[in-house]
Amino acid sequence: MSIEVTLLSNKDIEENEIIKKIGPACNHIYWTSTPSLFSYGSRARGFYVYSTGALGYYSVYIGYGVRPVIKTDNLNELVKNSQIKIENGIEIIEYGAYPNLFEEVDINKNVLQETGKTYTIPIRSSNKFKLIKCKEYECNGKKLIEYCGSYYKVKQVEFYIDRKNNMLISKDVLFPSPINVNNKNYNGNFETSQLYQFLNNEFIKELNPNIEKQHIDSVESHLKTDILSILDYMQNIENDETLEITISVKKGGKQYAKKRFHTR
Repeated sequence: MSIEVTLLSNKDIEENEIIKKIGPACNHIYWTSTPSLFSYGSRARGFYVYSTGALGYYSVYIGYGVRPVIKTDNLNELVKNSQIKIENGIEIIEYGAYPNLFEEVDINKNVLQETGKTYTIPIRSSNKFKLIKCKEYECNGKKLIEYCGSYYKVKQVEFYIDRKNNMLISKDVLFPSPINVNNKNYNGNFETSQLYQFLNNEFIKELNPNIEKQHIDSVESHLKTDILSILDYMQNIENDETLEITISVKKGGKQYAKKRFHTR
């Protein structure tokens, strides 16, 4: 099962059936993945969605909102352990937890307890794209983080299920971030931006710490099916010689599964 975290494109804003039903406006202004202008300098622009739902564009180093979209080649596998509810005819699930930097809370610091967990927040600092670690605390049964001297809720993230396009669309804008800051590898495509790299590394792993195990389980399940198919095939071959077959599955240089067996 492959997973990619990205943003809605301008085409999604205009044509996606889920977005048409709920409207493109969200709780805050948010970036799309569509560039409006590319320049290696500070003139690079990206599109964003106003609180009214209209599209605008501005410099990609500005910290507008991020509304994550999770794409997959196996949506049923991704949501199989999640409880689904229906709102206005649209399926919704809770998938992981993350700080919402648009929901500040007042707390009594004297009752804060560290949980040992941290969350990563992207920012623009000294004209660079930086990632800062924020400690998670528990306060009267609620989880929160401290960020720039204020406290924000850590809450379950709700996603709309878009079965037609095999993806999940966040109901809310979760945090502000630039798309790209002084990155020579950025060529205008969102996939080359620093925000994209963050979403597909720190963000997805912190949103759902079990994501890698879920991926491995999926790979091993498919691997088991493939091995059984090979065994069925080998049983039909009249050959007295012993054969050793090894199947290894790797991604990004990391081995996820390996099976070795003998047959006649």
